[in-house]
Amino acid sequence: MRAGQLQLAVRHPDLTPRPVRFELRQAEGAETLARHWPDDFSIRETGDGYEGRLSLGEARTFSPLRDVTAFDAAGEPYERVDSYALRLLFGTTVGEINRCFIKTHWRTPDDESLTFACQQVRDFYRADAGQRNMVSVIFGYRALDFADTDLLEEAAEWLTAEIAAGNDRPHDNHKMDGVHQRISMGMALWMVRLSLGDNPGTVRALDETIAYLRGIAQPHGLHALNGCRMMMLRAYLHQVAGEQAAGLELARLAFDFFRQCAAVAEPDPATFGEMSQGHHAAWIGLKLIQHVNKKRPLYPARKVFDAAHRVKSPSGVARLNERYTELLAWIARPGAA
Repeated sequence: MRAGQLQLAVRHPDLTPRPVRFELRQAEGAETLARHWPDDFSIRETGDGYEGRLSLGEARTFSPLRDVTAFDAAGEPYERVDSYALRLLFGTTVGEINRCFIKTHWRTPDDESLTFACQQVRDFYRADAGQRNMVSVIFGYRALDFADTDLLEEAAEWLTAEIAAGNDRPHDNHKMDGVHQRISMGMALWMVRLSLGDNPGTVRALDETIAYLRGIAQPHGLHALNGCRMMMLRAYLHQVAGEQAAGLELARLAFDFFRQCAAVAEPDPATFGEMSQGHHAAWIGLKLIQHVNKKRPLYPARKVFDAAHRVKSPSGVARLNERYTELLAWIARPGAA
């Protein structure tokens, strides 16, 4: 998927003319497109033959699109390379959506194709609220990684709508239950708001999610992963704003919340390993308290933010860092937040 277009490549050992058929499988039925090798392709030589590339048009034209398969003149499907991206783009059942998005070894390996798959869930999938929540978070992170304003605005709108809709699914799967998803969506939303340069929206997203965290009767171990990050960051923003009492209270809450989560953590190495990030955020929370008690300057802003956000792409991090600097200047002004 490139710029919304379905881009494919096929290989042949020679340039002998032959038909190539593409089957675009949708939620119901399929559409077939016929093309001819080599005339309809952009050809380049490879070491052992030729590769032809072409576009099948705007992907949204075929939504909801499950996958694309190419067939040779004999009706046999072309062998797919491991990196083939136009697969598992949509599902109509809980199991199919799990394969598309939760099982990372099944998930499409291309971020643009994954972004399109997320948009299809937003537009067409209604079977499970927890899965919609989860996919809205995945979409938010893709928008953050691309640092694309249009995608970020879509993500902000979708995450806000999912939070408002709610999810009362019980704790039968820590990736799907309503509490875990509310925390995950809140985490994604403040970063999306910040990347958009929406300072009031960033603070509001943090405050609303922290208020939700305070009301959790029985935290799960994984709740520390994002919960402690948000508490620690908001504590620091209070300090920058000169609101020392609020900052100290939230910094201590990050530590106490981590202890609550750790007390009920499951003996699973993957889950427990993820909790280390919450531990680090809680540790910085204690450093924030220490700097106040010992009348030291504010803890380094970059260390706080590096421990708070979860964006990985260089372009996404660069944009977020720039917006964070603007946020600190804004919140330091009297009456800003």
